[in-house]
Amino acid sequence: MKPNSGTLVIDISGEKAEAYEGVYQCIARNEHGSALSNNIVIRQSRSPLWSKERIEPITVQRGMSLVLQCRPPAGLPPPIIFWMDNNFQRLPQNSRVSQALNGDLYFSNVLMDDNRNDYICYARFPHTQTIQQKHHQ
Repeated sequence: MKPNSGTLVIDISGEKAEAYEGVYQCIARNEHGSALSNNIVIRQSRSPLWSKERIEPITVQRGMSLVLQCRPPAGLPPPIIFWMDNNFQRLPQNSRVSQALNGDLYFSNVLMDDNRNDYICYARFPHTQTIQQKHHQ
């Protein structure tokens, strides 16, 4: 605590950050009464691992719709999702192929050109600078 400032500084050097996770609240008191701040929740940013799952090849008829699910692990803050190929090129999106807010890749009308085995969903966790991938065939 910085004296007479109302500021709490937590030095976690040499400590585990998890030890400081929790709910904090500032309470100020004097002869006139007390004042309480809103609760502040402190959590360490994490990039959890993707669950192990076997992804089977998907067969769909030309002209049908298709959803490739991403289902990234939850993180704090939530990960940024993007789809790429084996060459780390972003997959093109347009009025026919688009990414949903949850990261799923939607095809409104599958074409022969969509036939490939390198649809890869990436989840980037901003605070930990970690990128994880999930490969669709």
